[in-house]
Amino acid sequence: MTDQTDPLAGLKGLHLPESITELPLAVGWWIVLIVTVSLLLFGQLLVTKWLNKHRYRRLAMQQFSILVGEFEKHNDDIRLLTSINQLLKSVVIQQCPEVNRAVLQGEQWQHFLHQSLAGVKNLDIGSFLALQGIYQKSLLLTSEQRQELIRCCKVWLKQHRLVNSATGIKFV
Repeated sequence: MTDQTDPLAGLKGLHLPESITELPLAVGWWIVLIVTVSLLLFGQLLVTKWLNKHRYRRLAMQQFSILVGEFEKHNDDIRLLTSINQLLKSVVIQQCPEVNRAVLQGEQWQHFLHQSLAGVKNLDIGSFLALQGIYQKSLLLTSEQRQELIRCCKVWLKQHRLVNSATGIKFV
């Protein structure tokens, strides 16, 4: 053993494998990615459609809040009833233009409002009786009557279902 050499000197260095790349992904991951993006786009489409469909309700509720706020400033029952009546009629005319305009007055109007809330409990046809007060010269509603009318109008704006009586097709 006269030759003193390193026995490991003849070995090659460590051989490292190639680094792992992030792309290309396996086919399964591409499918998952495409399905996820498709579901997100479809969900966004549904939400946008729903928001557009019920946009008029949000606008009507904003207008209704303004009307109630104006009443609190002026305390004029006739003005409140007239404004509420106009708002409800404009919603009906906008969403269901084929409704006979003659239905939009008197007891037929109250019945129409009640019918469009057929699924709502704790609401009777008398809830909209105060709307007939717009035809009187002077009117003084009690606080309970006023609050009941405001509650009923809020419920109607949020939950009404308009139905074409000729075809039976539901609108909204």
